Amino acid sequence: MRAREEVVVNVLVVDDRPSNLSSLHAVLRKSGYNLFLARSGNEAIAHLLRQEFAVILLDVAVPGMDGFELASLIKERDKSRRVPIIFMTASVYEMDRVFRMYEEGPVDYLRKPVDAHQVRHRVAVFAELFRLRKRTERRPISSRLLGAGEGPRSAAAACVLPEEERANDSETSVKILLVDDRAANLVSLGAVLAGADYQLTMARSGEDALKLALRTDFAAILLDVVMPGLDGFDVVAYLKLVERTSRIPVLLLTAVATDMAQICRAYSAGAVDYLIEPLDPEAVRKKVAVFAELHRQRLELQRRVHLLQEEDDASVAVV
Repeated sequence: MRAREEVVVNVLVVDDRPSNLSSLHAVLRKSGYNLFLARSGNEAIAHLLRQEFAVILLDVAVPGMDGFELASLIKERDKSRRVPIIFMTASVYEMDRVFRMYEEGPVDYLRKPVDAHQVRHRVAVFAELFRLRKRTERRPISSRLLGAGEGPRSAAAACVLPEEERANDSETSVKILLVDDRAANLVSLGAVLAGADYQLTMARSGEDALKLALRTDFAAILLDVVMPGLDGFDVVAYLKLVERTSRIPVLLLTAVATDMAQICRAYSAGAVDYLIEPLDPEAVRKKVAVFAELHRQRLELQRRVHLLQEEDDASVAVV
């Protein structure tokens, strides 16, 4: 059995303000990442030419070459176009441009001032996927295990499935759980996500949500905070206690009046994001799209890791 090699996770942080860079460095340094800091688009490009990054945190309002111009350059370069970018913005007026960037590859956003728990959990999602991908890239999978018809396609290429292959592969189907005690809200959420080829499941209580999560592999859960019985915070806490459900991304749905200290505690428990009610349909679609794509890639990478394990087991049996 081969020993597992440690995967180095590089994270690039781009912000023109030294205080912001220091704050983000303090938030992420204990997670074991190699952090690279840049105060301009040119500095960021210099890092990108020398290093491979698992994720980039990018301030929108960098002077000179702004965040969107830099992101476009990153997406035009073959070696970096699939690197996830997390935009950081304090302006609601930039959101239309952020949403347009979703069409060019893995993108997400954080509203400033950014929350420390939110940053850590968001980066951790992309770091986990990066580690899994690098482990499969380091070892070729024999054609015997891949099966007839796949040919010499590399593990790296397999991380991104063609659209037609996704549509026909039931194992990579994307299931989304919507949780709200109000039926009208569930209908509205369903309408927002309709047409995106998701399998939508609805629950009207925290108890029902937990039961469904224990037997279904969901790509994401949209969870209302205020519900009778188990509320959204309770549900998040329970989900994170169980191995099967601990990695499901949870997006909390909350009214503006909700106590933000509770939101911070929810991040500590494992929620990855929150959306303010009344919900912006485009924001909902884009947020869910990020986790749907991550789920598809994770399933394919896990399949590849399983094939490598089978190959190791077969080698041991022969010896």
